Amino acid sequence: MCLFLEKKILRFNTFAISYIVPNKFIGAKYATESRNLACKLHVLEIRNYSSIDVFKEADVYPVVFIIEKNNKREPVVMTLMEDVDLEQSKNHIQPDVFYKNTYWDIYFLPNQVFNIFERLSEFKTLGSPVSTVITLFNQRSRLIVFLENC
Repeated sequence: MCLFLEKKILRFNTFAISYIVPNKFIGAKYATESRNLACKLHVLEIRNYSSIDVFKEADVYPVVFIIEKNNKREPVVMTLMEDVDLEQSKNHIQPDVFYKNTYWDIYFLPNQVFNIFERLSEFKTLGSPVSTVITLFNQRSRLIVFLENC
């Protein structure tokens, strides 16, 4: 799957492409390079149909993505589908968040949970596990306020 996608992403000549792929594309480690290539372009939307029986005779968990051939940085729409034509939830991921994280499956979490992840991403990266524990201990009051407001 990934080699095919990587070749298509690198060579498509049209304004935009859209593919239906297994949901492993949005979160599997082996698909990281494919997602990195997609991030060099403009990801418009990813729709997750994984919880829907789209193909009656096959057990598949599809997602559909749309990518434009440019490097715009606009919010990416992540839509969790309830039925083939009915949206369950929709998250608009800011470009500075979306394009720095290559594991896209977290963007389909329920809105409350996703909002916690999004707010946590505002904290700077801490480094080693020891410095992480020390920093979290020193920032505990800020963290408590943060979690109370989520």
